Amino acid sequence: LEAYVAGRFSLTDVATGEPLNLTLLGGEVERGFYWVYLEGEIPAETTELVISNTVMMDAIPSQTNRVNFRRDGETQTLVFRGASRPQAYRIR
Repeated sequence: LEAYVAGRFSLTDVATGEPLNLTLLGGEVERGFYWVYLEGEIPAETTELVISNTVMMDAIPSQTNRVNFRRDGETQTLVFRGASRPQAYRIR
């Protein structure tokens, strides 16, 4: 699972073009959804990320993925569907 997710999910610092290192924490099934938890440090100088998420979209064209960013007690969500393109995330 780790190799599969790593090949289909990435966070990239817009300013440097460098991908962030992510650690797979695990996964769980909850009410018919499978949640995968990844963790990574965002460098202090980073102001914007590009997120690419195509997990399971190669096998299920109607797949919907949610990416939750939790920072300073606040959660922001990005939604990826089907052939979604990478999305930008501005760090507040």
